[in-house]
Amino acid sequence: MKAELSDIKNKTSNMDKKQLFLENATLLSEKFEIIPLLYGSLGLEYLTGENLNADDVDILIPQVFLTGKWDDFRDVLENNGYTLADEHEHTFEKDEVHYSYASIEELETFADISANEIGKETADGIDFRLLTLQQYLKVYTASSKDGYRKDVRNKKDTEKIALIREHLKKETFNNASSEKNNVIINALKTAFPYTIPVFTGFTFLGISYGVLMTVSGFPAWCPILISIAVYGGSLQFAAVAMLLSAFAPVEVLAVALVVQARHLFYGITMIGRYKNTGWKKFFLIFGMSDETFSINCSTEPPKDVDRPWFMLWVTLLDWAYWIGGTAIGAVIGNFITFNTEGLDFAMTAMFVVIFIEQWLKDKKHHSAIIGMAASVACLTIFGADSFLIPTMLCILFLLGIFRKPIEKVGEEA
Repeated sequence: MKAELSDIKNKTSNMDKKQLFLENATLLSEKFEIIPLLYGSLGLEYLTGENLNADDVDILIPQVFLTGKWDDFRDVLENNGYTLADEHEHTFEKDEVHYSYASIEELETFADISANEIGKETADGIDFRLLTLQQYLKVYTASSKDGYRKDVRNKKDTEKIALIREHLKKETFNNASSEKNNVIINALKTAFPYTIPVFTGFTFLGISYGVLMTVSGFPAWCPILISIAVYGGSLQFAAVAMLLSAFAPVEVLAVALVVQARHLFYGITMIGRYKNTGWKKFFLIFGMSDETFSINCSTEPPKDVDRPWFMLWVTLLDWAYWIGGTAIGAVIGNFITFNTEGLDFAMTAMFVVIFIEQWLKDKKHHSAIIGMAASVACLTIFGADSFLIPTMLCILFLLGIFRKPIEKVGEEA
């Protein structure tokens, strides 16, 4: 590998050496079809954006132009204003800037870098080659062990090695951040289409809830806050009447537990899927709804999609739909003057639709029949005001007794 000139000083510190290199590269391309490699400190400057005060322009070209075709190469440069300053070092001078040429093939023996591994860059329509940070690290590590450079340039090489490693750390961090962002965005793109039906349902149901709350006398912020913190769907509709009634915390707690009791079974089912989801698990648990459970339980995302992020996006989007619908309804409710009696039936209508879809989907209807029979029986026995809790307990009891036969029938179907 060539030794750097120690007695030649570049007097032109205010000239743009990068632009001068591009002019030289244009000449080499036009006359010899050479794609030169911008090497040395100037190449590292170009790569890192740091000012390293490069003394000269170091350029690597095919070996043949420094041996067999040297005379032609020298003549072309001299005919274009370049003066040969040191033939041994293949150094020319133009406008007080030194251009030093060396063999690109020597990189393989010097720093284990094949010419085929070196990438190409384009600037101002001019093609040239440029080492990567990893390749520069190899070069300066090898240079620091070289006898001449170890004695004369060791301090500068050490500083450059430190600079390269610092930029490599930043590059690794940026690549990791970019990769993580790609994972998150990819999961969002995959999850969103699955939540479109939920968007439609939750938006209209949320509007109904928001309107119901505001026409019942609550300020607009109240239903929005409840949707953010409670996110209970049918429970929120039921809570409207309870909030307007006398203070009865035990009854409210009992109704809330019974209405949302199904989430206990959802949670048990999702234990395996929520495993190894890290901090996402807390929001996945909080944000579980019937629709979210259905998607996250039954959908297996593609192999290139991160499952925890997929489930988080499904949960977050559904939650946002509910809050958004509530906010719209809360605003609209302030302008409604007509009778809104029966608006709370929207949630009942949704569950009727879900029940019908489930009935049509299942070939066997044992669970549905148990639910209907228990509801009718408890309604008859306990009356409309007190049948809910006994119904839920009755359904749980009967499903527990007949669980194995029902599962067996489901497997056969």
